[in-house]
Amino acid sequence: MPPRDDAPRFARVLSFEAEGEAGCTATFTGVDDINGAERLIGCTLLVKGEAPPPILGYGAFAHLVGFAVMDEEAGLVGIVTDVSEDRVQPLIHVARPVSGEALIPFVDAIVKEVDEASQVIQVTLPVGLLDI
Repeated sequence: MPPRDDAPRFARVLSFEAEGEAGCTATFTGVDDINGAERLIGCTLLVKGEAPPPILGYGAFAHLVGFAVMDEEAGLVGIVTDVSEDRVQPLIHVARPVSGEALIPFVDAIVKEVDEASQVIQVTLPVGLLDI
């Protein structure tokens, strides 16, 4: 596909995230609507700099299986048994200490810290999430 003259020539990456096996979604400065985004179809993305944003691909969360999930108010929520990455955001499957399973969206609003060394995920759960 030849280069496009109507597409932005320079932009800063605002966000970049994998969407399972379907591909990735990126947002850029200066691309504010669907028309601007469509002009980028088929364009080549060159990243300048020593440390481009990390790219999380499909399977990037599998290592979280076995991690403990701790809520600041409820304490131990449970242990991660699986991670579903085929949705808009990953879901961590957590085996509850007494019985059942909790599905927790792996999003910034809920997941506050992932401590790889101690294998603990610190979360702030919305009220009622564990009751679902």
